[in-house]
Amino acid sequence: VRRPPAIDEGDPLRGRLIAVDPGHPPAGATGPTGLREAEANLGVALELRRLLEAAGAKVLMTRTGDTPLDLWPRIALAEAAGAELLISVHNNALPDGINPFTNNGSSVYYNHPRSAPLARAIQEELVRRLGLRDLGFGRGDLALVRGTWMPAVLTEGLFMMLPEQEAALRSERGRRAYAVAVLDGIRRYLKEYPRED
Repeated sequence: VRRPPAIDEGDPLRGRLIAVDPGHPPAGATGPTGLREAEANLGVALELRRLLEAAGAKVLMTRTGDTPLDLWPRIALAEAAGAELLISVHNNALPDGINPFTNNGSSVYYNHPRSAPLARAIQEELVRRLGLRDLGFGRGDLALVRGTWMPAVLTEGLFMMLPEQEAALRSERGRRAYAVAVLDGIRRYLKEYPRED
């Protein structure tokens, strides 16, 4: 795993190459009115790209359409481009038999310990911006965050199986709130954990 990138503390995002991965397709959850997770994730990820580019970052998207893409090619794209961070945007669902009205909130997953500060920063901003229960950040044996050399996290911002959270993902305001939270978390991470050259 590569160390966090060296940064200019006055402008931590400028010139940084960030890989943004809209999770799915294939598979993924479906909301109560039919919103597919792949579509919701892409909407948030495109807004995140816009915000990152406005802050001076360079952004690599692993996908910009609905063509299915396996996990390992996503990692390969980020590594080949020399991305310094990998952010995989997802939204959550629960298996049958678990009540989503009492078991929901925001969470972030990572695998390598070096990614934990990034996960923590993004999780704190998700909770602050979205106002949902804090389900925490933790280690997950997920291929997309396990197989990378750069710090990598997977966000689960909203529970799209809940009608009001699905509605938020359909709205520009809701997608922006999610994206701003991730942006602010990345910025905090880059300020707090610069690499010593």
